[in-house]
Order: sequence, then C-alpha cells, then structure tokens
Amino acid sequence: MAPARALALLGLLLLPLLAEPSKLCPQLMTIINQFLTKDKDTYMDSVNRYHPTELERNTASKLKDCVTDTMTPEEAQAVMQQLEEINNQCAHTILK
Repeated sequence: MAPARALALLGLLLLPLLAEPSKLCPQLMTIINQFLTKDKDTYMDSVNRYHPTELERNTASKLKDCVTDTMTPEEAQAVMQQLEEINNQCAHTILK
C-alpha cells in the first residue's frame, strides 16, 4: 500500500475527529503510532486495553497485518510523521 493510500485510509477513519479543530488525544496518537510503526504484539496490547469485542480484535489484527505486509518501515514512519504534523496544525488552530 502506498503511503498516500495509507494516509488517506487513516484520514477517513479519523475524519470525525478532525472535523472539529482539535488535537487528538495522546492515547489515540500512541495507538496510531503503534499501528503504523511497532510490532503487532505491541499494537494489540494497546488495543486490548480498551476491551474490544472479538470482532474488533480480529479486525484490528487483520488491519495491522495489512500495514506490516504492504508498507516498508520508512513508508509507515512517513505516514506517522504526516499525521503528527496534521495533529500539530489542529492544535495550533485552537490556540489562534
């Protein structure tokens, strides 16, 4: 998956949160970072803290496999950096 497509997918998933000019909560940014750049066990440990249903857990696992199987670490890091920049710009908007 190209970094641009991954960013677009995450953007669609986060659209409700980004519609209001606000900074994402740190816990969500941590999970997104783990989804993109960490190993599957680390990501799933974070997901499991929120007591997902079995379907949610299986879906999270499959999505992580897609990222791991289709993106290089450099591509995943580039997407994460872009999301952090968007998040910082949202926070800057609040302060104006």
